[in-house]
Amino acid sequence: MEDLKDRYDIIIGYVAIIISLSSFQEELAQISFNFGLFELNLANYFFYVTLAFFLCLNLYLVPYFLNSTKYADAKILVWIENFSYFAFALFVFLPFIFLLIYPITKGLSLIEDINESIIEVISVFISVTSAALGAIISRYLAKKYKEYRKEREQERFEDLVIKDLENARKLFDDQHYAHSVLETFKVIKIHLYRLLREKDIKLPEHRIDLILEMAKKHDLITETDIEMIKEIREHRNVTAHKQVLHFDREKAKEIIKFAEDLLIRNNEMKT
Repeated sequence: MEDLKDRYDIIIGYVAIIISLSSFQEELAQISFNFGLFELNLANYFFYVTLAFFLCLNLYLVPYFLNSTKYADAKILVWIENFSYFAFALFVFLPFIFLLIYPITKGLSLIEDINESIIEVISVFISVTSAALGAIISRYLAKKYKEYRKEREQERFEDLVIKDLENARKLFDDQHYAHSVLETFKVIKIHLYRLLREKDIKLPEHRIDLILEMAKKHDLITETDIEMIKEIREHRNVTAHKQVLHFDREKAKEIIKFAEDLLIRNNEMKT
């Protein structure tokens, strides 16, 4: 949810600026710019952009509303999220597009030797070209931003898997077999969640049942794996809630071995 927080902070900051400018609504309405295709005053511009930002936020929230359902892996949710990134980048980039269009159209209008119809055609061409260029740049920026966040998220999960697996091994070596099972279960859950997020599937991280269902659907685990993971979860629950101090050494060893084999198998599938 960190990326949601970042975007939410930006929108709240922008809205705070709009509210502070609302007292100057009449003055802003009198400041207008002719862009050839259309004329826009600052009051309407701030209003439209504020609505657009909230539209982006609402689109971005759609996958979060459906991530606990059977539609969590629907491709349309990925498209909606990608569009929200693109639209957000476009509206952030919009002032630069206007700054590019306005001086050119204003300069053309000051040239007396050019026919008005030609100026209008040129202004329309510049506006359309600038808008298209802005859309291309916004799409590129949105794509790179999402790739960066995804890469950072994957690195974070990989680090957690390595750290928790090392902890599980250390606890086993120290003869804390019950606690090693707790850590091993975390390894399995985070590992499967990471693989699903790599496929752009949004799920609640605590919903192990949904994680297993989606992992099975996308051929990350087998039915036999699911049975084993459910058994490990039962051991985890008993250990966590009943404060079990003693656990069978061979069973703990088997559980750690299962987690290690699962990681190796999934890594081999990727290569």
